[in-house]
Amino acid sequence: MVTIIYDKIKSIFHIFQSVLKKILQRALKLLFSWLRRKVPDNILTHVDYIRISIPKHPTNAPLIAKKILETLLVLKEIDSDLFSEWYETAYSKKRALEKKVLLNEASILKLVEKDWNKKFPDLGCYFSLWTGKKNDLHNSSISFSLGTTNPNKNIPNNLVLSFPFDQDLWIKPDDAKVITIVNQLARIWEVNKSKVEIV
Repeated sequence: MVTIIYDKIKSIFHIFQSVLKKILQRALKLLFSWLRRKVPDNILTHVDYIRISIPKHPTNAPLIAKKILETLLVLKEIDSDLFSEWYETAYSKKRALEKKVLLNEASILKLVEKDWNKKFPDLGCYFSLWTGKKNDLHNSSISFSLGTTNPNKNIPNNLVLSFPFDQDLWIKPDDAKVITIVNQLARIWEVNKSKVEIV
């Protein structure tokens, strides 16, 4: 009985965490859009995040895990300072730093399967990782909403890579690093580069 109650609470928490994360991402997007209208173009000349929209089609957890692993390894190769290590999210920073992600297929598959919606499999999985820097302004993050085959337009398949807030780490949209990331994401996830948004 206790196990059933625990599982229900855990399931509700995961749903709440997913919804809250999407609300925060939407709020940040609206904030940045508002700033772009209020602030001269020459001030906001950096990339906040890169989002890739992935078409919905039948897939499976092992294939998704393989693509996620390749994504993380490629990012580390492109910039080992920004993307050297990844951690799961948790209730606190201290707890999250105990949940380092091992960059191998078995570990990534475990993450995907853990966060796959068991009640509604057509919703796929949703989870986020962050880079665990001591200074929060130096952190990058990446969120995956994948495996969705549900026809609802409000339930997308996408990947969002967010860059640090620290001004010293800002990257310009035309930086070779950004162009390389866009090209590699499009290749790994087999989408046209028009499906990759730089914001």
